Amino acid sequence: MKTFGSLHHLTRALAGRAPLRGEGEGDKGAAAQRLLDRHNGDFKAVIDKLLDEAHGYREKIRTLTADVEKSKLPDGSVVLTKEQAAAWEAYQALGKPEDVKKNVEDGRVALDKLAGVEKRAQLDKVAKAMNWDPETFAELDTLAGGLTWDVQEVTKGDQKVTQVSVKGADGKTTDADAFAEERWKKFLPVLKLEASNGDEQQQDTRTDSGTGVPLGGAGGGKPRPANVDEVDKRKAESGLYQM
Repeated sequence: MKTFGSLHHLTRALAGRAPLRGEGEGDKGAAAQRLLDRHNGDFKAVIDKLLDEAHGYREKIRTLTADVEKSKLPDGSVVLTKEQAAAWEAYQALGKPEDVKKNVEDGRVALDKLAGVEKRAQLDKVAKAMNWDPETFAELDTLAGGLTWDVQEVTKGDQKVTQVSVKGADGKTTDADAFAEERWKKFLPVLKLEASNGDEQQQDTRTDSGTGVPLGGAGGGKPRPANVDEVDKRKAESGLYQM
């Protein structure tokens, strides 16, 4: 009976131990007997072994728990892949986010200003070639929107002539004079500058881009800039600036 009672207590002790390989719930009694047999029936030796194993397991559990706590990420953290981490380091090298944002915005503003300067320079070039009032032309271009102007110096026979064309938002290219006649006809009185006659008379070298025939002919004259009163008068008569 004493052996049975000791075996019973040993079986209960084994119940809190991880099963050996190949053991099942119904084999605990047999496992206890085999363990006792390996220790020649010495219950104390068996208990000491079980206590040592339990202590070892507790140490492993304590170590693993500490490792898990160390590996926990703070709330809100994100795990990055190797490629994402490299990109993040590159972004950090650019500086603080607010500084990067400011630099991007400043760069965009600078590009817009440069585009505006280049656009106005091109419009002035067109206005000079077409003998148009620059301010009126710039405002008409803005109102129309999506226009791309082109000024080219070409040779017709032994004469150099200037051809001006415009591409619309639809991609269609039209001669500048034809475009103005079709789209801005009622504004032509204020758009076109007057030409002077006399000693400074010279041939207008602009040509129709389709025919290549000089628009001014031999009787064309050098543009005479209109004074402020003349420009204001033509603007008022055109109706373009009426509210």
